[in-house]
Amino acid sequence: MISCGRDGLHAYVASLLASTFPDGVTHGVLGQVVDRALDRVEYCFARVALPGYARDGTPYLDHLHGDQSAVFWYYASNSAYEEFGDSALAAKFMLLNKARNAINVGYSTRLPKLLLMLHAVGTVLGRATYGDSLVVTQNVTVGTDRGRAPTLESGVVLYPGALVLGESRIGSRAKIAAGAVVLNQDVPDDSVAFGRSPDLRIKRSERNVLEEYFL
Repeated sequence: MISCGRDGLHAYVASLLASTFPDGVTHGVLGQVVDRALDRVEYCFARVALPGYARDGTPYLDHLHGDQSAVFWYYASNSAYEEFGDSALAAKFMLLNKARNAINVGYSTRLPKLLLMLHAVGTVLGRATYGDSLVVTQNVTVGTDRGRAPTLESGVVLYPGALVLGESRIGSRAKIAAGAVVLNQDVPDDSVAFGRSPDLRIKRSERNVLEEYFL
């Protein structure tokens, strides 16, 4: 289900692109890209436990919901680039996400099939290896340090202001606390990291917060 209907969303996206980027370029794959992005959204939202992501048991995309639309714009940009080879269209979707939601994610960045962006203004998700599911919040940064990129395993949760940089490995179901900085350091599975590298404090976490986000 889509708040404005599938045809309405197609028209909405086409109108936004035309008004925001009046370069006269026609993207013949636009309709296919939007449909593919919707497929990816449906797969993701069908597994989200939060209210508002489903209606009567059916995945639901509200085109005016910031967090939901941020995921849609990312999937559109990545699909345009990886699956349809239209890097110009991919760049436009990426820039729309940046302008509308203050989220900077390159169209070549491979984020998970299960992705939640929660109030994620100011968030930058750069080059890294990402697992099967990820939760990011506001002002999060993931990126390289002197060419070395981090690995985030499945089920990682990044709380507000968290930074993960360089040759770091964040284990499955690990959580990076608000304001924590992980630089060239590993965080074990099922743990939570506080503070700043190289003086991180790491505690075992028995609480599976993923159950709050994903079914």
